[in-house]
Amino acid sequence: MDVELKNGDRVREDLVEDIEEINIIHEGEIQTLGTCLEGVTLMMTEIANEDYPSAFITFSAIADDCEKAGTIIEQQQSNSGTSGA
Repeated sequence: MDVELKNGDRVREDLVEDIEEINIIHEGEIQTLGTCLEGVTLMMTEIANEDYPSAFITFSAIADDCEKAGTIIEQQQSNSGTSGA
């Protein structure tokens, strides 16, 4: 059964959908940042233990996520009007 919504209801529904989409985007960003940080922590531990082959493998595994994390941070800084310099 199709129910026709009033204009206000349609706008409200659109806003809810937009908020849900933003939340999904932010969850992905948080996951990317977390993956990078966890990987860097592991890599630093491996370096401290002089396990350089494992550190290189870890670096290789997280490089893309850390590149994305850098872009996310730069975007957040430009949106908030701050800079990393």
